[in-house]
Formats: sequence, structure tokens, C-alpha cells
Amino acid sequence: MELTVSETFISGKAVYAGIVRDITKRKNIEEELARHRDHLELLVQQRTNELSKVNEALQKLADVDGLTQIANRRNFDETLQKELQRAIRHQHLISLMMCDIDYFKQYNDRYGYLAGDECLINVAKCLKSSFKRASDVPARYGGEEFAVILPHTARMEARLMSERFIKSIETLKIPHETSDISDYVTISIGIVSVIPDLPCDINALIKAADNKLYEAKNNGRNRIEAVELKSVN
Repeated sequence: MELTVSETFISGKAVYAGIVRDITKRKNIEEELARHRDHLELLVQQRTNELSKVNEALQKLADVDGLTQIANRRNFDETLQKELQRAIRHQHLISLMMCDIDYFKQYNDRYGYLAGDECLINVAKCLKSSFKRASDVPARYGGEEFAVILPHTARMEARLMSERFIKSIETLKIPHETSDISDYVTISIGIVSVIPDLPCDINALIKAADNKLYEAKNNGRNRIEAVELKSVN
């Protein structure tokens, strides 16, 4: 109930009038509207959370290689560009390691593509466990080729980490009967380290690391070739 009192003066005397209203219906409507509002706010929050999860999943799909579950080529290119610019700006070392599986075509021909995929997955796991600092970015560069971005890392440190990676591959003992150098799967690695300066772009850095990778392959495979350069352009 709601009581409204008004005051008036008649012949100099105060006269009070009161009106009593039954507001039960109005209160019920207000309470019902409040419940609907709370329900709508809850639905909006739930939808917002769902959209956030979907966006996170889509971002992961865009950044992660579907087979190996490490960074894909797109993610690698974008991250390397950012890290290279940061290294130029602050004049600190950056290393880039590139590697591939020795005689992988022959491996696929001998064991089949499903076994080849399993081999790539296992190599990627070793790569991720060998380069596990927060700043390290292991990635699948393409096919059987992998890469790792190593900010603030000198040549010797990058080499030691790569040696650990090679040893972890050796412990897997993945049979490779058609390899010319081993009974098991092996890895060749090229490393370039530099304090970059302008002009410098990711293609020049990748080419320098790729050259060391091919040097490792030409020198017998299952090995590391590394260099620290004064500049890359």
C-alpha cells in the first residue's frame, strides 16, 4: 500500500487529505522487470564469455601448426619481425636456429606419410622441450623444417641448446633405414647470431641461418653449423 498526504488551508486552518493506493500490482511488475533485467545481464555475460573463448580458440588456430602444435609459419614471421625490431632498437643479440630432418623424403617413401607425420610430431615435442625459456619461440617453418627464435642469445648458448636438442632426438631412436648416415632419424642445424642494425629484415636473417643449415647438410648432416655476424643485410 502507498499513502499520499497533502496539506491545504481552508479559512486559515490546515486541512489534510490522504490518498491510499494499492501498489501491489506495480511492485509485482517492477520486481518482474528486475528479474528479467538480471536474467538478461547474466545471458549477456555468458555470451561474452563464450565469444571470448571462441576468439581465443580462433587465435590459437591462426598461430599454431595443426599437426605439431607449435608456432606456425605465420606466427614465426610475425614474431621474428617484432623481435628483430626490438633487437635493433635496444642493440641486443638475437639468434635464429633453423633445422630439418635428414633424408626425410626417403623416410616418407620408406615408412609412409602417417609415420612421417608422427615423426614430425615427435621432433616438435623435442624441439619444444629443448627450447623452453619464456622468450624462445619454436616453430614449424615448413615441411620437415623447423626454426627457433632466440632473443638475447649468443651463438655459444644457442649452440649448447641445439646440442641438447640433437641429443633428445637421438634418444627417441626413430628407425630410419634409408638414411645414409644413421639407422635412426637425425637433425641438421644452422644458427646465426647477430646484434642487428638498420638496414636489416627478417629475410636476410632467415637466409643467413638457412645458409648455415645447408652448410651443415653439405658437411655430412647430423651436425650444427653456427656463426655470429657483425651485421645482416
